[in-house]
Amino acid sequence: LARPARDLREGERRDEGLWTWTGRVEGRADALCVYLECGSVVALLDPVVPPEDPERFLRALDRDVERFGGGVRIALTETGKSDAAAELAERYGAPVWRPGDAEPLPDGLVPLRVDAARVVFWIEAHATLFSGEVAVRVVPGSKP
Repeated sequence: LARPARDLREGERRDEGLWTWTGRVEGRADALCVYLECGSVVALLDPVVPPEDPERFLRALDRDVERFGGGVRIALTETGKSDAAAELAERYGAPVWRPGDAEPLPDGLVPLRVDAARVVFWIEAHATLFSGEVAVRVVPGSKP
């Protein structure tokens, strides 16, 4: 289901291993963010720490990352979103993938190029497209 970004301090479970939450970035609309258990890593897509209760959010994320037991990778839908992800990249020692990077992404996370500075992600295991504003599950046999 397509859902607009909204204030979700707790996050919203979309599927097993797939969660979304929103965060605020100064001067921009609320950002939809994704937590994805992907192969042997946790992938954070367009991550922003919610300003409403950052300590609580980070404790919960730390628990989830530790429970999963793999590394963390960060991937961005736009090159200009890197400032918001910097805190989490530093916290987890995570590499940050940006549109145009040659570095491969975790298995099952496929960038689809929009232009030189933007991608949408196809999340294979969940049949979901993530654009940075919405996450849309694609139902087999459905019509647009």
